[in-house]
Parts: sequence; C-alpha cells; structure tokens
Amino acid sequence: MAIVKYTAVHTTPFSHLKYILNPQKNEQMKLTTGICCTNEYRSVCEEFKFVYEHFAMEKFSCKSKESGKSHIRIHSYIQSFDDTVSAETAHKIGVAWAKEMFGENRPVIISTHTNTDHVHNHIAVCPFDLYGNRWRANKQTLALAREISDRICLEKGLKIIDAFGNKSMTYCEWLARKTERSWKVKMADDIDRMILEPDVTDIDLLIEKMKSAGYIFTDEKRFIAKPENVKYGCSLYRLGYGYSKEMLSYRIQNKNIEICFGDHLRGMQIETAVCLKNMQLEIYRSKSRVPQTTVYELQRNADLLFFIGEMNIRSREEFENLTNSAAERSDRLEYELRTMKANDFPADIIEKKEEEFRENKKRKNDYARHYAEYLKLAETDFERILKEEKAKRQIADLNEKVKDLPERNNPRSFREQIIRISEWSAKVIEKVRQQEKEEQERQRRNSYYAR
Repeated sequence: MAIVKYTAVHTTPFSHLKYILNPQKNEQMKLTTGICCTNEYRSVCEEFKFVYEHFAMEKFSCKSKESGKSHIRIHSYIQSFDDTVSAETAHKIGVAWAKEMFGENRPVIISTHTNTDHVHNHIAVCPFDLYGNRWRANKQTLALAREISDRICLEKGLKIIDAFGNKSMTYCEWLARKTERSWKVKMADDIDRMILEPDVTDIDLLIEKMKSAGYIFTDEKRFIAKPENVKYGCSLYRLGYGYSKEMLSYRIQNKNIEICFGDHLRGMQIETAVCLKNMQLEIYRSKSRVPQTTVYELQRNADLLFFIGEMNIRSREEFENLTNSAAERSDRLEYELRTMKANDFPADIIEKKEEEFRENKKRKNDYARHYAEYLKLAETDFERILKEEKAKRQIADLNEKVKDLPERNNPRSFREQIIRISEWSAKVIEKVRQQEKEEQERQRRNSYYAR
C-alpha cells in the first residue's frame, strides 16, 4: 500500500533538493532517478533553476516569502509504504507513478529514503515542463495522484489503503502504540475483554463497566472516554472500525464472533489461534476501509484453525507428514484400482475400491489445500504477527496454562464460532464494498474535473 501527501515549496528550493538527495538517506544515491533531468544534486539545481526562471521570469532561489503570495518553486510529493515493501519495489513504483502523473517532459527527481522504519519516496516536481505548461496542484490533482498510485500498487501485488474519515495518527500516538505504552490501546484491550463478560448485554452496561474500571466519560453522547490520569479523552470510534457505537452493539449481541482461546489447543494450534485473534483485532482497530488484514484472510485462517484442531495436528512437521502420507496412499489406491480394472475384477469389488479411492482423494486434497494455506500464512500474516512482543507473550501464557492440563481434542467447540465469523465477514464485506463504490464514484468525478 502507499499513502501520497503533497507539500508546496515556496522558499529555499535548493535546501529541499539537498535534503531529498542526501546520500545517507537514499543508500548513497542508488535509489534516485531523474526524469527529464539528472540525479546529481548540483546539476538538478541548475536544471530546475533554468526551466523555472525561463518561464516564470523570476528568480528560482527565494530565501523568504515576500509580501503577498509567493509562487511555488517545487511541488513536493511524498509516497509512503508500509514495512513489508522493499526499497527497490518502492522506487520502481515511484518512478512509474511520476512518469504517468507528470509525463517525461517535466523535470522530476525521485529519491527513495530508507532511513526510517518504512521506506518512502520523495518526488520533487518542477512547476513548468519544457513547453512552459504550469502544473496546478489542487484537491483534484491530489485525488488523481492517489488514484494512480493505488492502481500501480495493485498491479505490483500490493494492498491499498484508503483514508477512513481523513483522520491520521500523530507521531506521539504512533510511538506510544509501537512501544506498547498507549492508553488508547489499553482501553481497546479492556473493551475487548469486557464485551465477553456475560453481564454486558448492551452499550449502557458496557459504559457502566468501563466506569467501574476507572474510565471517565466526559461526553457519553459523543462516546468520549479517558483514563483518570489523562487530560483529554477520545471518542471510542477513533480506536478503530470495531469500536463505533454500531459495531460495539453488534459485537455485544454476537459474542460468538469474538475469538477466545480454549484449553484444548496445543502446539501450532495455539500459534494459529493467537494469530487469528490478532488478525481480528487488526480489523477492529483499523482506521481504514481496507485494513492490513482483510475479512477474507480472517475467515481463511479460521477454517485452517478448525482443520488442524479436527485432525489434532500439533506441529508443522506432523502436518507435512500427514499431507505426504495422504498423497502416497491416494497414489497407491489409484494404482490398485487401475490394476483391478485391467484384470477384470468383479464389479462390486471395483466399486468398493473406487469409493475408497474417492474418499482418500478428497482427504488428500483437503490436506494439500490446508497445508498450502498454512505455508502461505506462515510466510505472511503469521510471520508478521509472531514477531510482535504481545503475540509472543500470549503464546507463552497459553502454553503455561495448558502445560499441566490433560490433553483433549475439541475442534467442535469453535465450529459455531467459525460460522459466526463467516456471517460477520459477509456483513463487513458488503459495507466495505458499498463504501468503495461511493469512493470510486467520487474519485471518478474528481478525475474528470481535474482534466
């Protein structure tokens, strides 16, 4: 996914170009590309200066704003990616985006910075192209820029993120969440726990439960709450999609969609259940219409958890051995069936063998499908979630909890839960699709007017 932001540079354009072309930030200039210009700092400055001064009839260098409005010297775009995108991929996307957005007759420099937790492209655009056409930056062109960026990301196999309510997270809040010191995350954890309590049957009882836990509601009508030691509160819907009044009511009335950990889980079942719970929380706490985890992935993970619980699979090696054994048995039965037909065995014996072969083939396909799904999740969502300290603590606590308990297999306990998750997923998908259609129509209108 990529998020595109825009800034107009009215003064000190040389300082801006020097910043984005800093070798310490872009791997010693390896991740820089110039369109209709070079990618070396002094040459870029001269090229931008020549084109600007030729058509604007004023100096490119401007150290401070004069009285009145000052013309834009550089249009600056920032294209940010999450931590799953490599610097090389981000740079290729940035170059493709710049060429499609501005053409190849306008000086544009793309520099990919890798000095932060997530890679991001700095794109500096000259206000004039070689024919004197001025670039007009406004809401319509920014919407078009984001639309093109999303399309290129999808073509590269990346997910896109669309701002939900145009709300962003401050750096302080981001840092607090990353270091697990955010009171908002703790409040969301407490709400998740309270929803599962049997005496919470509606929103009013949830509010009373939160008050008894030490939370203060400064405005119940707007759903604004805070801990006692915090100066300003926040509306609960700001915690994420799953904490709006509508969603909280739905979650309270349908507690079965909340994923719980049973004491029958063992080995890789615990890891899968923890990942499933964290994927559900990612959807609940997402502030975007298309969160990092989708409901499709959540449902797929739930089906996988049911399968490994039903088959009582405890480790990856055991899963692989069972998959290979099912494939070998299927091949052996197929060979025996062909031999019987070639030697004219009685019809009833052949029919019985065919039924056995069909059942085993279905079992082989189930093992192969779920094992492939497990490997795919292990390389993507599982790997990402299991790196988090919170998930590691959950797994350790669950292993300690079941250590002295007798082993038992109880896969049926979450069959109903998976059905409820599927129903919930369908509701969310329908709502997201409707929102996406409205957003696409809005962007289409904006793109039309931008032309």
